[in-house]
Amino acid sequence: MGEYKAINGTRSFSPDDTDDKLFLLSHSAITLGDLTECAQSHFGQDIAVPDLFIEMEYIQTRCLGHDVYDPMTTTTSLSSVGS
Repeated sequence: MGEYKAINGTRSFSPDDTDDKLFLLSHSAITLGDLTECAQSHFGQDIAVPDLFIEMEYIQTRCLGHDVYDPMTTTTSLSSVGS
């Protein structure tokens, strides 16, 4: 994922998953079942909800390099870290 440019040249960003961290961009509601399924796919089938540390993050994903704060340039994501 990482950084990329839109057709109009605006720089954007999408966070990269790592071995111990999974980002779920929440453009809509995420159910606990969806979260569990994604976590098992990323961390392995033996992971369960009690093994996860889940937090919400606001990440600037659009219009990188612009000096003006605009809430429309951030994306709400769930960040899940496996134990």
